[in-house]
Order: sequence, then structure tokens, then C-alpha cells
Amino acid sequence: MKKIIWGGFLIAACSACALDLTTNDGTTYKNVSISSVTPVGFDICYTPEKGGLSIREVLFTDLPEKWRKEYHYSPEAAAEFTKKVDDLKKLKAEEMKKRYQQWVANQEEEDNLHAAIYAGRLNIILKSLRATPFGCVAWADSAFSTQTTGHYGKVIVLGVFVDNGGEWAGNIYPAGYSVQVSEGFLPVYTTSLEQAIMLARSNQYIKEDALKQ
Repeated sequence: MKKIIWGGFLIAACSACALDLTTNDGTTYKNVSISSVTPVGFDICYTPEKGGLSIREVLFTDLPEKWRKEYHYSPEAAAEFTKKVDDLKKLKAEEMKKRYQQWVANQEEEDNLHAAIYAGRLNIILKSLRATPFGCVAWADSAFSTQTTGHYGKVIVLGVFVDNGGEWAGNIYPAGYSVQVSEGFLPVYTTSLEQAIMLARSNQYIKEDALKQ
């Protein structure tokens, strides 16, 4: 994962920084505190080279043996945990699809759109699966997600151009419809409330015209 800086939240999370940690590839993190330990790794809060505070996940597979022993790392337990997390992410994606289908069905009056779209706003970290001409297909996770919570599943986000494996953090707004792509039937978001309203309105008009035919 790339580092994401969250200001005051990190200051509170890193109240006991003391260690230096070096990964197998030679990367050293200064003034490290450890939290959120799971079978696959843990979160570290550290001081970047340019100063400030940052937080990221470090996997046990990227750490020397002494760290694995200290935290009782088990490849079998890690594999079981990873499978559970992947299954939960898939469920979240299905739940999101159902929620958006219901959301669209309830938007009978145009005046409801503004409030409904704003209520559906998400503050997320996008983890890009692939770029598209209009944005990207990505995993959407809460800015403060853990291994098992805060995962919204796969989404399409218009206006965010991030290559495969890259990350983007910010607010996204639901356009109120889903699109079938190679990754599945995914809900569409945009970074602009105004654009989301425009797209939702256009989608409603298309549906109304189809019903009249």
C-alpha cells in the first residue's frame, strides 16, 4: 500500500513511537508504533523522510524472521484469514449492488436526488484494478478500514485516473446506477456531487423513455 496521511488522526494513533523497523527489501521505517495486529501483518505509524506522520500496513511476509516469531506468524492462519477477508469483500460488493438497485428504485421524484446522492457520499481510499477512458475500476475501502470492516467492494469511479495498483483518497458520490463490466455489475460513482446528480437524472430519463416504448 502507498502511504496515506491523515493529520490529527495519526497524531493520536502514534502516541508511543519508539522502534525502527526494516523490511526484507531494506526499507527502514523510523519511530514506529505498531497496532491492528492480524494473522497477515500489522499497521505501523512512523515518521516519513520529509517529516510528519504516516500509517500503512506491513505484511509478515515482508518482514525478517525475528518479527514473524515475535508475533507468532503462521502461514496457515494467514491463508485462512486472507480467504475470510476476500469472502467478506465479495459479500460487500454484492450488498452494494443490491443497495444501489434499491436506491435507484426509490428515486421517483427528482427533488429527492440531491439529498439522496449527498447521503450516499463515501470517504474512501480507492485501490485501482484498472484505468478506463473515463476513470477507473477499483476496490473502495473506508479511509479508516480494518482487515474485516470498511470494505465497500468494487466500484467504477468517473474522473479518477489511476493506473493498476495505484491509490486515490477522497470523497465520491453515487450516480445511482450500475454498469456491467468484466469485473462484474458495479455501481458508478463520481468525484463531483453535481456530476452525480446529472448522471442520475439522465439515467432516470432513459428508464422512463424505455418504459413508454
